[in-house]
Amino acid sequence: EQFYLDGNQWEYIIRTYLSKLKIFRLFMELVPDDCNKIEEYVDRLLNSFRSSFWLEEHQWYVRCHWDEMPESIRWPEIVLITLPNLMNCPSIVGSSCYRSTCPDDNVYNSYDHVDFLQYSQFFHLHSFLFPNSRHLDLRNPVNDELWTHVFNLQKLQILTLYANRQYDHPENELQLLLDRIPNLHTLKLRLYEDEIEYKPFSNLKHDSIWCLDFEHYTFNREECEILIHSQLGQKCEVLMLSIKHLDDILQLINQLRNLRSLQIRLSQDNDSLLISSENELNDWLTLYLPSICEFRIYHDAMKFSSYSFYVWIR
Repeated sequence: EQFYLDGNQWEYIIRTYLSKLKIFRLFMELVPDDCNKIEEYVDRLLNSFRSSFWLEEHQWYVRCHWDEMPESIRWPEIVLITLPNLMNCPSIVGSSCYRSTCPDDNVYNSYDHVDFLQYSQFFHLHSFLFPNSRHLDLRNPVNDELWTHVFNLQKLQILTLYANRQYDHPENELQLLLDRIPNLHTLKLRLYEDEIEYKPFSNLKHDSIWCLDFEHYTFNREECEILIHSQLGQKCEVLMLSIKHLDDILQLINQLRNLRSLQIRLSQDNDSLLISSENELNDWLTLYLPSICEFRIYHDAMKFSSYSFYVWIR
């Protein structure tokens, strides 16, 4: 059984024990007993924060965020926060519904402390602003509406992009997107073998990207060659990817002139089976890596059939 304090109870505590309190910050997560009466639950909760103590004496306002059924993939959760919001909670902000005790619901719509924004078809922008976002996670093609909310593109430094069939002209759309973010230093492309029919990294260009992360996608030899001859590859200093053949590491190290570190997952299949134990991997890396390299093998508990390791280039 969940326990929480409503506005009346908080008012009693503050009046009785914290009479000199100047700043009040609150974050509460609640699950309604009946998901079909969630708005009644929200109204009852907000009304407990509408006394003269809250609205007149202190002008402390609260806002509730929640998702309607059946849009929510789980039992709907209500999140209550004080305004202005000082927490980094983008998933909460993107809920389909919100309501506050503030006389003007648009006064506190700038979420200045949200530095990571995950945008998908289920994310509701409403009239909220995110002026200080540093990391943008895009799970759907972008429309122009997003840029009116994340308007300070100079501050964006990390872009995570799920590149799949939803893009009509993938390379053109991705390049236009990169052109809008001049100070980007990390590009995380989430590619999936069963969907991807193009190599979105082959012709992309950007002057400030130095970190490339290709998690979930295993490069074959041809794709390693494409990456090596791409502008992004030649500028890359930190590279994260999966490979099938250990020999490809040597090619990457020798031909990516700015490379300083690699995070590699060796994902072997029947055609490329070479390493059968961690000791064997250690021996291979010791024997074949250039003398300017150091490495460390680490255990990935979630991936039993693969080996992962770091390589640092001095």
